[in-house]
Amino acid sequence: MTLVDSAQTIQYVEALLLKMNLNSKVLSVQQCEGGFINYVWRVHLSQTTQFIPSHPSVSTIIIKSSASHLKYQPNVYFSTTRSDFEAQALSYCAELRHTDDRQNKWKFITPVLLFSDEVNHIIIMEDVGECNTNLEEWVKSTSLLKDTNHQLNLTSSLGSEFGPFLAHIHFKSKNDLNRMKLNLDCIEFLKGFAFDPVESLAIEAGVNDHRLAPAVQEQYDTLFGAHVNNGHSHFGFIVGDLWPNSFLMSLHSSNLNSCAIIDWEFSGPGNILTDIGIFLFWIWMLSTHESDTVLSKLYQCLAKSFFASYSSHHTLSDGDLLVIKKHFGIMLFGESQPWIHRWCKESCNAKSTLCSCQVSMRLHATNLLVEENLEKNKPPINFFL
Repeated sequence: MTLVDSAQTIQYVEALLLKMNLNSKVLSVQQCEGGFINYVWRVHLSQTTQFIPSHPSVSTIIIKSSASHLKYQPNVYFSTTRSDFEAQALSYCAELRHTDDRQNKWKFITPVLLFSDEVNHIIIMEDVGECNTNLEEWVKSTSLLKDTNHQLNLTSSLGSEFGPFLAHIHFKSKNDLNRMKLNLDCIEFLKGFAFDPVESLAIEAGVNDHRLAPAVQEQYDTLFGAHVNNGHSHFGFIVGDLWPNSFLMSLHSSNLNSCAIIDWEFSGPGNILTDIGIFLFWIWMLSTHESDTVLSKLYQCLAKSFFASYSSHHTLSDGDLLVIKKHFGIMLFGESQPWIHRWCKESCNAKSTLCSCQVSMRLHATNLLVEENLEKNKPPINFFL
């Protein structure tokens, strides 16, 4: 069962409430924006309801339904096991929160898992904020504060808080990885979606570099070959898809309040450089394609404070930086697909066709992947170092 409309969602939730002997009804259902993969609904209940004894009663819940394809691309298959891995991740993060006092001191939280339906690939979780927004909108809101120093301090605080939080999840999990499932379906999906198309995308842009295919294969082996090696120093529990929409934050606040990390369907044991590379890539793209110099500066401040605070908990070598740089190349190829024109210049009018902006992106992506020199004083490394 896939909950593709509000009527189905209401029927499912009310049947579940009845089955769990919970004396509540559905007042309203609202489809949540921002997700490209799953069907996500916010459900308002008629009264506060306690789903699990260890968590307070709630009046709203988030219900996520996983189909066997991407929500906005029905022709793209994606295994429904992803909901099982999100449930695993939320349960594990709750376990960390209960067993480690340090995690309770940080600003970052994860939603509490309230119910998991493995048969229908549906999970119900805590609603971590109806009025919250994603990371990109939060930075824009911060840029509107009158005090420039306060803008920078607030953004720097976010990076300084997130670095230790992510490092803690990465390395606290090392002793627990043997009891976790490997997210093989998502690895296979990423291979087909991000790695396999690179060579054809390059050729389409007129790039024919014999070094590219081996570089792509080496990058894949570096990041995902570690899945079979629990003894690897960079093997830990990862989010897997850490982009701006993974953050839910309070908008219009002059202080750094709690921030929730959501969307854990790509999570599982893996190479920690995957998380670091993906997160820094998105911040780099937002900064370098932003015409507002204040916003661009805030994004770089966020990247530098995150990297410094993460590195203070786990030192990253020059070899690690090279892997991160090369992953920028993989991601940049993905963002140069013909139907993605978000990063094009304002003067570009192309729609669903390859344009000069995307050709330029693919040339840049190729260089990031094939060049073995690590120049710390040049982009993109000097963006976050």
